[in-house]
Amino acid sequence: MRTGCLTCKIRRVPFTYIRLATQACGYCRYCARVADHSEQVKCDETKPSCAKCTSTGRKCDGYVAPSSPKEESGAVRHEALVNPTKGPILHSVNASVVELRGLEYFCVKLAPSMGMYFDADFWNQSVVQASVAEPAVRHAIVALGVLAKQRELLDTAAEESRQARPCTDHAMATIGTGADTTNTVSDDILALRNYNRSIGQLARYMASTSQLTETTLLACVLFVCIEFIRGDESAARRHFQGGLAIIMDRISSYRLPGGTMVTCYDNCKAILPIFNRLEMLSMLFGNDPAWPYPVPLLDTVPAMFDSLTHARDSIVHLMNLSLRYIRRVFEIKYSPSTTPAWAVEEQQALLLHLNFWHQCFIAYRSARASELSAADRYASNVLEISRIVAKIWVSTALSPFESTNDDYMSDFETAVTLAEELQVIAGMHDRLNRYSTTFTLDVEMIGPIHWISLKCRDPVLRRRAVAVLRTTRRREGVWDSLLYAALAERVIEIEEAGRILGEWPREEVRVHHSGIEQTFGTCLHTHVVTLRLMPYGVYNEMVVRQEQISAV
Repeated sequence: MRTGCLTCKIRRVPFTYIRLATQACGYCRYCARVADHSEQVKCDETKPSCAKCTSTGRKCDGYVAPSSPKEESGAVRHEALVNPTKGPILHSVNASVVELRGLEYFCVKLAPSMGMYFDADFWNQSVVQASVAEPAVRHAIVALGVLAKQRELLDTAAEESRQARPCTDHAMATIGTGADTTNTVSDDILALRNYNRSIGQLARYMASTSQLTETTLLACVLFVCIEFIRGDESAARRHFQGGLAIIMDRISSYRLPGGTMVTCYDNCKAILPIFNRLEMLSMLFGNDPAWPYPVPLLDTVPAMFDSLTHARDSIVHLMNLSLRYIRRVFEIKYSPSTTPAWAVEEQQALLLHLNFWHQCFIAYRSARASELSAADRYASNVLEISRIVAKIWVSTALSPFESTNDDYMSDFETAVTLAEELQVIAGMHDRLNRYSTTFTLDVEMIGPIHWISLKCRDPVLRRRAVAVLRTTRRREGVWDSLLYAALAERVIEIEEAGRILGEWPREEVRVHHSGIEQTFGTCLHTHVVTLRLMPYGVYNEMVVRQEQISAV
């Protein structure tokens, strides 16, 4: 098999990454020249030194010794790439084939899916451009790409296993996937090696400069993504809080003579919305907010929206403030004493602003009805699902009874229908492959639709919600669609056990809270879930159960 000498291999950096990197940095002379060469270099394989190298004054580094069949199917090892050509792009070739594939996977599939609508420039340009100049960022996206690709293959294998051997009994849900885990372990080690390199490079970068904001925060975001895919929500939260501390250190406010408050973000304003959304993920998993929220309720909704991104940032503020409110009143709603006036007043204020947001959003879409693309409709559905769920959150925050959610059955129906449309829109927009088995940092619909499948008592509607999760096959933060579909199915099984056909689950059998103990790695296997019920009444002791479920 003709493979070429080492020097020519080095000059053939995966052209997809080079093209994306040079586009991101605007085709500087150096990058454009390298990109042009990287797609055309072909070794003539003259022994002992190829003419392609010697004719251009380069030193030919020779050829890789013949390898065993097992090695041929694996990677070109780090040690085999001696004296690589130096430069911000070619430096990345000092890696195995699997690492290069991880880099390409990130650029070609993962970045476009993570920036499907709102953050396309950030993931497809800013991150890729930073990886050209910053080894810490490059190693992080290699680790992220390897883990994401590994997870996609495992998800596909798990789904094929499930279809070939459907589990009709809950006890069978703990059957493994049957997937080969040899490559999984190897890829985990390789990804962690790049992850550690990235952390080391970032530490050296932080020690050498006082300008920490942009590269450090970007690395924090990538580290959060890596930990989400690995399933370590605690480590992801630590990275988020570390980045947040840097942001808070650089935010300063002062009041103008006229009384207007002005906030200075010191070069971190562009990445601040990502950290606002990460706070929402953190609170959805029961964590207290780590900072005073920078946007007061009165400033969350403008007079009008000038873009869908503007509307997205606004609803994120409202959802974060709503979650903070829900955490403050959690103990109150399970107390038989009178609800304090401040809790009711804040609830009404939040609902008023959510309604105001809805009116502004309707006006924005109506004014641009003829201009909305498939991607715009996709984004609109995501935002409307978020608004509906936030409204129900706040409306039911002071009631301990699960049946209170019955008052919002029409809202549940609307949200599930919008989620079903998301899959159709993704296919119409030629993004079905990106939509399936992918990872995104943001909460789009997995978390909200899973919550609806738990809170809605209508047997037909909640099963429609579960079907959306089953057919989506993606992960949003730590929300894995298959895993949370399995959890919803188990909750439905518990609540509907012994019910008469046509009846809805009774209050005393409802599961009030449920959670999954995340396991590390990307391999799908059994997970421990915690279920909290109140069979003796909402003002009496809660019963806690733990079980095992599988996403298969």
